[in-house]
Amino acid sequence: MAGILALKENKGPVREVFDHIEHLFTYYEASVQQTFARPRQEFEPRLCETKKAPEQQLRTKIRIDVERQAQFQERWHKARAGLDVQYEKVLEEHKQRLLQTL
Repeated sequence: MAGILALKENKGPVREVFDHIEHLFTYYEASVQQTFARPRQEFEPRLCETKKAPEQQLRTKIRIDVERQAQFQERWHKARAGLDVQYEKVLEEHKQRLLQTL
């Protein structure tokens, strides 16, 4: 970004596109975190319920890593792929706008 700005005389339109891209990355990171949290919140209670009886019998706590479960991984990968497609489309639009300003 700095290199393009250094070469450009009229920096205003280029900065505007860069600002949009930076905001897009910020929203993408937040969306990834939310998308990851959703299946985790959904699967964790289910796994804890199924493990509740043996835990009570043994009177020990069983730590279940939800993120390693195959169902969680499948759901996470599908959700992440859908999210990536959405954001890649918007990023491509910004790239095209940037090319038009050059």
